[in-house]
Amino acid sequence: MAEAARSLGERHIERLVSGIPALADAVFRLGERPGIGERAMAYIQSIWPDALPSELGSSRSDFILAEQAENCHGTCPGVQRCPNKGFRPSASCEPFGEGGRVFLVRWGRCNARAVMDAKAIAEKALACARVPERLKHCTFSTYRTASLAPDVLKAKGMSMAALEDGNSLILAGSSGVGKTHLAAAMVNGRVESGKAALFISVPELLDDLRKAISSGKSSDAMDAVKKSEFLAMDDLGAERLTEWVGERLYMIVNHRYLNGLQTIITTNSENAAELVLRLGDQGERIVSRLVEMGAWCGIKAEDYRFMRKTAEEKGPGKAKRAGSPTMQPAMADIPF
Repeated sequence: MAEAARSLGERHIERLVSGIPALADAVFRLGERPGIGERAMAYIQSIWPDALPSELGSSRSDFILAEQAENCHGTCPGVQRCPNKGFRPSASCEPFGEGGRVFLVRWGRCNARAVMDAKAIAEKALACARVPERLKHCTFSTYRTASLAPDVLKAKGMSMAALEDGNSLILAGSSGVGKTHLAAAMVNGRVESGKAALFISVPELLDDLRKAISSGKSSDAMDAVKKSEFLAMDDLGAERLTEWVGERLYMIVNHRYLNGLQTIITTNSENAAELVLRLGDQGERIVSRLVEMGAWCGIKAEDYRFMRKTAEEKGPGKAKRAGSPTMQPAMADIPF
């Protein structure tokens, strides 16, 4: 039984090797060399001194390849030029049968391949996250708080905590106080760590849904927004209010509420009562669910964009107005 399993495993490995021309050629050349069995055993016994020939479960040539790959990182030509495309063989000792063991060669990604694949996954995740180009570089470190209102620092802290704890959050306040920056920073943070996230502008989402309906097509956008593991909804309450809009927003929020999905909301409404009015007939149902899902973070501060424009007009080192007791923040302190 053990011999049959070992034979089956060797045939499977041979099929995998034959699919990689460079590797198949290397195996062939190794097989032509004299004393390959002795070399393989010498390598295995240098790691496991009591190893026996009967315990080798992979082909002898695979063990030689594993030996040669031990220090391949020192002379790595890069994944694109690697004959194995970044896959590295390594020897392992594994349990076999009742109290037995078997020595095998397993193929896995080397560090260079793992880094390359992780970067590709992150790039794909960022594309799927639908973060606008202007917001792709927003992070918590680029969200400055020096010389600004206390609520700005509070909002940053609550956003960082929500991202770490998996809690929902409502960022509320007038235009230009950094709500969108923080929401984008949370999405970008998740994407960078390899987790799925989605950023949407509510008015743009509703426009997509209308176009899908008018063209007679079903929209995948609705399902994606409802089911996304992490969703940042930007500018809730800014859309033109209709019965249809209220129903769609309620469907999204209710699904996420029932399924405990993390949701980040930004809104220009300064309090829950104002957001209820903006959302019409469904407002109370939507807002009650949002408030139960996560914390309400009100941000009272000056418009960053206006402050930046003022600072630019004054020029470097001229932010303080003549006779003014306060000083405009330096450009480095403005998040956008």
